Amino acid sequence: MEGSMHAIGADGSVWAGPEAVRVALRAVGLGGVSWALGLPVIGPVFGRFYDWFARNRLRWFARRGDDDGCAHGSCKIER
Repeated sequence: MEGSMHAIGADGSVWAGPEAVRVALRAVGLGGVSWALGLPVIGPVFGRFYDWFARNRLRWFARRGDDDGCAHGSCKIER
């Protein structure tokens, strides 16, 4: 799962990549942004940007140290 963002819904639905980002945006009240990213012209461009960002994000933002906060292949966000 390290290659792209994954989202798991309460009903067990799973989304990956750009669609997971759109689901997350809707979940935090940014449905308009999610909608725009799904438009026929913007969606493919966003998909390419997402793929490029996902390939490079660990190199750019990886924490240095023993604990990366993501044990066993998933990250937990404390509420």
